[in-house]
Amino acid sequence: MTENTNLGELTKQIEELETNVEELSIELAAKCNECESLQESCDRYKKYNDILEKSVELKREETLRLRKRLSQMGQTILGRSVESSDPNIVMEEIEKKYSSLLEQNKAANSTLQELQSHENEMEKLHNELSVLTTYKEQSSNSRRKTVQSCH
Repeated sequence: MTENTNLGELTKQIEELETNVEELSIELAAKCNECESLQESCDRYKKYNDILEKSVELKREETLRLRKRLSQMGQTILGRSVESSDPNIVMEEIEKKYSSLLEQNKAANSTLQELQSHENEMEKLHNELSVLTTYKEQSSNSRRKTVQSCH
């Protein structure tokens, strides 16, 4: 009987172990699925990160290109090389140049208005001179005729 009891106990233990193995297998499968899911997420995030890194690199390149272009434009506008590629400094120098050009333009416009006013005065004087010259000629002709008729 002890053999049967031992055998019964062993069978019971084997059944419990088999049940434990099944439960552990189910847990292991669940963990494997979770692991695969995490790996897929990890792969997606890695791809996303790679895309972000490329995007950041492209933005850096674009920023450098735009800074270089702004510097070249500043050089063209200012008529000299720009010592900085800092857009704020370049724009500050361009704004100074613009303000200076604006002042020069105001002065030039003022001078132009004076010149136009002077030209208008000259035109009036020229017209008056023409009238006087015509009057003088007519007066001279009239005197000649008078002198000729007197002779």
